[in-house]
Amino acid sequence: MGANGPKVFRDPVHNLIAFEDTPIDRLLLDLINTREVQRLRRIKQMGVSELVFPGANHSRFAHSLGVLHTARMFLDQLQRCQGQSLPDEQQSLVLCAALLHDVGHGPFSHVFEQVTGRAHEAYTLAIIQDPETQVHQCLRAYDRQIPEKLALFFDDETEDEGKMPAYLKRIVSGQLDADRCDYLLRDSHATGTNYGNFDLAWMLAQLRPDPVRKGFYLTRKGLAAAET
Repeated sequence: MGANGPKVFRDPVHNLIAFEDTPIDRLLLDLINTREVQRLRRIKQMGVSELVFPGANHSRFAHSLGVLHTARMFLDQLQRCQGQSLPDEQQSLVLCAALLHDVGHGPFSHVFEQVTGRAHEAYTLAIIQDPETQVHQCLRAYDRQIPEKLALFFDDETEDEGKMPAYLKRIVSGQLDADRCDYLLRDSHATGTNYGNFDLAWMLAQLRPDPVRKGFYLTRKGLAAAET
């Protein structure tokens, strides 16, 4: 950002992941630079799978950036369909949740959960809520209430339609979400397999909000991409 333009990460799946000089993007960049998120550079996305697929040594950090980028694509499409922008608070919660959704992963990702008997989501919530973490401090500097709001965002049992429509939660955690979209494409790319590849841009172009069912859906034209 600044004199050199936007901050850009070059990504093998999404090509360019850019951040503009806006309050939300400055928050996201600050979160990316925290030690808790930077730690994800050393966590393998696919655990010990590289013993079988030598190319599968990509990190949770790269995946987290990809989920953030994909969540922004979801938001952009849903806002186009609605003909209006979502409140900044809602957008910031969705994007922060996308970036931080895996921040609680331990060594070797899901293998660590089997050893400890504790899901990574529990560690994620602890990192967000602990005043001693850089993630928490960064969030509070942006909005004193955002750590608590973000914790509720991750809680499937809690909904506040007045502040956060349920369908926005589904962008990060649902049957068709940014997390799944990124890991299918990223893991396929890293392992050299084809069964996870699909046309993300086309599928998202067919995405529509469904306020009745508190989610979203694909038009017929998008089904082929989702079923690939």
